[in-house]
Amino acid sequence: MGNQRRWCDARCSSNDERALLFGGGGGGGEGFDGPAIDRERYRLWDGFGCLPVLCAPERRAAPGDACVVRGEAVAEIIAGAKRRFKIDCRLQQAAVSFEKNVAFTRWLSVCEDRDGGEGFVLEGLEAVLFDDEGKLLDTWLFRDPTPGERARLLGE
Repeated sequence: MGNQRRWCDARCSSNDERALLFGGGGGGGEGFDGPAIDRERYRLWDGFGCLPVLCAPERRAAPGDACVVRGEAVAEIIAGAKRRFKIDCRLQQAAVSFEKNVAFTRWLSVCEDRDGGEGFVLEGLEAVLFDDEGKLLDTWLFRDPTPGERARLLGE
C-alpha cells in the first residue's frame, strides 16, 4: 500500500518522481527509501490509449504494444506532464490483496495548466500487480483524457 501511495505521490508537482519511483535521494515517505517500482520489469499499460507520447498513430500501426511504457520512460512522461501542468494527485481508494499480489486503486488529479489555461480534474482507475517485496511490476491505467487530448480525440 505504501508503494501505491508513492506511485500517486510521484505524479504530484511538489514531489521528485525519480526518488519516489526508483528510491534514493529522499522522498521515500513512511520511513522507506527503496524503490516503489521495479525499474527493469515495470510496465505501465495505457488502457484507453490516452497518452499521446506513446499512442501516436504511427505507433498504433507497429507490431507489439503501442501503449506500454517501461520503467525509466515512465519517469520521463511524469516529468513532462509536470512541466506542462501543476498536478496534485490524490489517492481516493485502494484495495490490496496480499494473497494475489494485486491492488486496485482510484485516484483524482487536480491539474492547472502552467500556460494559463483552465484547470481541470482527471480521475483514474488502476489495477496494479506487485512482487513479493511490494514493488510495483505492472499498472493497468484507465484515466480521463486531458482537455487537449479530448479535443484531439474528437477531431477539434
